[in-house]
Amino acid sequence: MMGGWGRRRQTPGLVLSGGGARGAFHVGVYERLLEDRRFAAGPSVLSGTSAGAINAALIAAGKTPAEMMQFWRGIADDPPVAASDLFFRDVARRLFRLTLDEAVRWLSTTHALRTFLWRARNHFPPRTGGLLALWVEYLLTERWELVSRLLEGVREPFLADTAPLRERLVAEFGGEKVPSRGIRLAINTVDAHTGRVVRYVTAATPFTRSPDYLI
Repeated sequence: MMGGWGRRRQTPGLVLSGGGARGAFHVGVYERLLEDRRFAAGPSVLSGTSAGAINAALIAAGKTPAEMMQFWRGIADDPPVAASDLFFRDVARRLFRLTLDEAVRWLSTTHALRTFLWRARNHFPPRTGGLLALWVEYLLTERWELVSRLLEGVREPFLADTAPLRERLVAEFGGEKVPSRGIRLAINTVDAHTGRVVRYVTAATPFTRSPDYLI
């Protein structure tokens, strides 16, 4: 984002949004911005979220658009994210247990079974994944409290293990700290274990308050 340049010198800044693999498109935008004489020296202030945080850190570290694109091509060729076996094992185990409990409940009352069979008409003729879709639909509409029991039984808090991505970033930056070269950098992420937004900044400002920000 660039403001108008008048007699008073203004500080160029760049704000990059999230978007997963679409973060690669930021590289082309950044490359075109560098062609503008007002932005030729690059941004002095950088902020990014998720994929935008990665790009902001790469720019702060002095990576050229070509080097940034090489990084994203590496991500595309060998995605550094692995699905969590523990998460899906917990989900499968919990669903099996809830199915048994619900089957026992159907023996004592016919209302739940009639509701289940009534909803089954929307999934006829049977299709791939139809039975699972029917069961999830039943949980969400008739037995919502079972969703809480399902989630309580899942010990793993995230679908994917992003440790390989972290390792790749550490290798890219040559360590666990981003060499920001004096650029003011603020990046945001979400703690997978707590769901809390964590903000990292290179220096305190009047708007940064602990514990929301890590400096």
